[in-house]
Amino acid sequence: MTTMEARMKDTYARGDQWRHDSGPVAAPNAVNLFDNQRYLGGVLTLYAFRELVGEDVFHRVERTFLDRFRRRSASTQDYMAVATEVSGQDQAGFLRDWLYGTTTPRMPGHPDWTVTPVTPSPATPPSLRGGHHHDNSATL
Repeated sequence: MTTMEARMKDTYARGDQWRHDSGPVAAPNAVNLFDNQRYLGGVLTLYAFRELVGEDVFHRVERTFLDRFRRRSASTQDYMAVATEVSGQDQAGFLRDWLYGTTTPRMPGHPDWTVTPVTPSPATPPSLRGGHHHDNSATL
């Protein structure tokens, strides 16, 4: 895949399967902490947010968040609060759906993007679910 958009479209298509196999993006456990859902699912969430609010607002949210929490710990709730403050609209529901939902929300600005239906997992031991290999692990 040669563009960020192509990469995100491919990741989007996998969203429901990853949520089925590994749980919501922001709900890792010890077994799946480093799987595709945490990394690429997180990137996809930020991509969706940028598509929703536009590049300028997104960059202002990112700069404000980083400036405000530089050298400090911050939570997902902190990010949602900054996103709401900077954008001037409540973003908590949108971000909550992307981060904690069990199905992949619609992608803003891309009504043609589709999510591949979930294929039930075979009787795989829980310790192997979530995929420790990174079949999509490329620098974004």
